[in-house]
Formats: sequence, structure tokens, C-alpha cells
Amino acid sequence: SLTFNPNFTQDEYDVINLTAELFGGLSAKELSDINHTFDFWSTALNRSIQSDGYKNKELAKISNDEMLNEISKLQVVIEQFKINAANRAFREIINGVNFYYTPDLCMTDEILEQLENFSKEADETSYSVYIEEGNLIIF
Repeated sequence: SLTFNPNFTQDEYDVINLTAELFGGLSAKELSDINHTFDFWSTALNRSIQSDGYKNKELAKISNDEMLNEISKLQVVIEQFKINAANRAFREIINGVNFYYTPDLCMTDEILEQLENFSKEADETSYSVYIEEGNLIIF
């Protein structure tokens, strides 16, 4: 039996944890869609397509310099996540769906049951929940 004992620095653990928080709940399709928003991805894809239509994986490799040109996009995502995390008070995860709510919402069994039912038909992976005029609003 093999045992893996990583020897990461605290900074490396911080990056791993942030990555898991940012992207850990996403599907492979969602991750792929995000990746395809970067110009370096389409540049590498186009570079890899040969005249016979096949792709050369060696030509599809993306250099660090190519990624650094678009690092500002990732910085915006990370900064927005940090702002949202600071404002995010509570979260319920039901059937893989995230329901975010503020501390003023008392999460009752009745509300949890409604969220459970909603989660079975949910189109998205994250929603905000609040009460308006006595009604549960899922947005």
C-alpha cells in the first residue's frame, strides 16, 4: 500500500484550498467552458490543427507566458470570490445544490423541505434564498 505524504508549503496549501473552493463544485463541462473563455486555449487549439485535420498534442501545449498574458482574468475571479466569501454568511448544500442565505433567515425544517424539493429540479448549482412578504424566494 502506497502512502502519499505531501510536503506542501502553506502558500501551496492556500492555492489548493482556494482552487477547491472556487472550482470544486463544478462539473467537467462547466470547467471546460471556463477554460475555453481564455484566448490561450483557442490559440493553442488552432496552432495544433494540422493540414490533415488531426491535432498535434505537442503543438497544443500552452506556455506559462501565454497564460500570464491573461492572468488578470483569473485575478478578477479570485477577487470577486473573496468579496463574496466575506459577505457570504450561510450555505446549505442539498443534493449537490448550494443555497446561500443571510443570517436573518431562520432555516426551518419547512424551508429545508422546500429546498430539497427544489433541488431535485434545479438547473443551476447555486442559488440565493430569502423570504419576501412571507414567501420563500429562490433566486
